[in-house]
Order: sequence, then structure tokens, then C-alpha cells
Amino acid sequence: MIYLDCAATTPLDPRVWTAMQPYFQEQFGNPSSALHSLGWQAEKALSQARQTCKNALSAQDYDLFFTSGATESNNWALRGLVEQCRLQHPQDPIHILSSPIEHAAVGETLRHLQKLHGEFLQIEFVPCQSNGQIQVEDVEKRIRSNTRLLSFMWVNNELGTINPISELTELAKQNQIYLHTDATQAPGKVTVNLQQTPVDLLALSAHKIYGPKGTGALLIRKRNPRVSITSLLVGGGQELGQRAGTVNVAGAVGLAKALELVQELKQEDTLHAQSLRAEFLMGLAKSGLEFKLNGSPEGVASIINLQLLNVTAHKSFSGLAYSQGSACHSHEIGGSPVLKAIGLANSDAERSFRFSWGRQTVAADIAKAVEILSAQIQKT
Repeated sequence: MIYLDCAATTPLDPRVWTAMQPYFQEQFGNPSSALHSLGWQAEKALSQARQTCKNALSAQDYDLFFTSGATESNNWALRGLVEQCRLQHPQDPIHILSSPIEHAAVGETLRHLQKLHGEFLQIEFVPCQSNGQIQVEDVEKRIRSNTRLLSFMWVNNELGTINPISELTELAKQNQIYLHTDATQAPGKVTVNLQQTPVDLLALSAHKIYGPKGTGALLIRKRNPRVSITSLLVGGGQELGQRAGTVNVAGAVGLAKALELVQELKQEDTLHAQSLRAEFLMGLAKSGLEFKLNGSPEGVASIINLQLLNVTAHKSFSGLAYSQGSACHSHEIGGSPVLKAIGLANSDAERSFRFSWGRQTVAADIAKAVEILSAQIQKT
């Protein structure tokens, strides 16, 4: 199997596995156990992991909470902020601006909240450009007096396009509006420096950056301004009393090591991804396969979404791991909301495929992938 589906998940980096291993057996304590050394060791590891994550993201002005992944982090950020606004001003309608190209963890959460709060919550989805990007001026002209939140992903998971998060952050600041970003695909692909780009709420997952599944983080600004949201999980006093439940110490350590590595290896990984992208496109062209790029050529180098024009209907390619959009919607042929949002007809969406590679991918994998595609697509 040639694996070109790194946007869905990445293999665990051996260095991350090495860092995690002690916390499964030897140092298995609960970080909330304050009366013995195993608990102290776990708490120390958790504290160090938190600080490592914040250092990697230049996030000293943020509280960082470990979660089960970006889906939980996005749910918490959106639900928590809406609930906090409703508690403070229960009779005031809230307006939120987002986009139709968000991951379901954001889009479906917003739609669910709209059903729950009815006329007190107005969600407006800003149309994207045909290249899959959001334009700042399109957002600016839709801001109202009761707009409380902008929610836009940093890097699109299906197209690899990059949104202007720095400019949107400045727009939010000028209008005293919160900005939330789903940054799941951003670390290691673009510069994520929260001192330079001080978003208010940021969600991420470990398994997209060679870390473990089931681990993520939510970062919340704690000054200028301090962002206050309600808790999503209540119970014990873990995570500063904001997220109940025993913290996954091994997962937190894995996320910290993965973030540390993607920051250290960002330039090397980017050059590697650019080289693989060039080889893939050149290989397809040389093989005689016709294709058209979905999205922007200035997107991240490790994700590419193509219409394979020689394909007349959905086709599975044996021996090759890929997807037709978000892994969460991979079973919905031609049903990608992202491809529909950029204006693709169903017929074009059905012959569109996402290929994504990573640190472990080599040139021979790309050559073999091209060979598989060429052999299994009927050329006309």
C-alpha cells in the first residue's frame, strides 16, 4: 500500500513513541494523585508537556488545555463562547461569521448551536473564492454591531489552501470581536506563532503532526483580552478546573514532542513536501493523465486536490491510500461541502481526489503512485 493520505492521519514518529512509552507502564500515575511519587511524576510530565507545547507555538499569553483532539477543542471553543455570551447577556442576539469550507467539527457544531439557541444565534457563512480562500474584505463587510466571533480555519484540510489568519486577527481586534481558528493542518506547514498572530482560540490535533490519535489541545488567550468560555466537560478539577476527566499523560507528552519536532523540522519537511509535489505533478503529466488543480497553487505543499479528467465517475485505486475529501466524509462520494463551496459540479467533485504526503514518504512512493493511477485509469 502506497500511503498518500497524511492529511487524514500521519504515522507516529518514532521519537514521539519513545517519549510516550514510560507513561504507559513505569510512570503510569494519575496526575491528580497528590499524595505519592507516581502522581507527582505524572503531574511533572504534564506540566513539562504543556510548557513545551506553549514554547513551540510562542503561546506564553495563553492557557493550554489538553483535549481528546481538535473535534473536542473546536466544540468546546464554539459552545463555550456562545454559552458564556448568553449567560452574560441572555436577551442579546449573537452573530457569528464562519465559512462553508470549515471541517465538520466547526460547521456542524455551529449549525447545532443555531438549532439550540434559535433567534438568539445567527450564523452567517462567508462565501469563499473559487480557489478555496476567504477574503478579508468579504468578512469585513458582513460584520454587524452584534458580531461576537469570527471562526475560520488556518489551512483547509481538503485543498491545502491557506487563509489570511493574521489579517483576520487584526480585523477582529479592530472590531473587538473574538477570532477562533481550527489550526489542525497548520503546524509544520505554516508558521504558527501566537505572539505574532494572537488569535483568541486555537484548536489542534496530535495525529496530524506525527503524534498519537485521541490527543489535542485548545489554546485560550488569557490577557489583552482575557477570553472566558464555559466548560464543556464538568466533574473533577482537572485542567485548571476547566476540563474534567483524568488527563491522558502519555498523549500530552506525545503531542508536546510532536509539536517540538514539527517546529524544529519545518524547513526540512517543507522542502521535502515541495519536492514530492513537483515529482507527483511531473509524473502525472509524463504518464499522459490529464488533471486540474482544485484550490490554490500557493497552498501548503503536502496537500493537493486534483480533478483527474480521464476519470468519468468515482473510482477506487487499489494499492493506493488517498481520499476524496475529509476523512470524516470519505464515504460520501461527490458530497464534499468544500468542493461544492468552490463551485464544482457533482461530476467534477466525483473525479476529484486528495493526495497528501509527509515526512515518511519517499520519491519511490510517488513514482509508484503515479504508476498505479496510470495503470488503473482508462485514458482517452
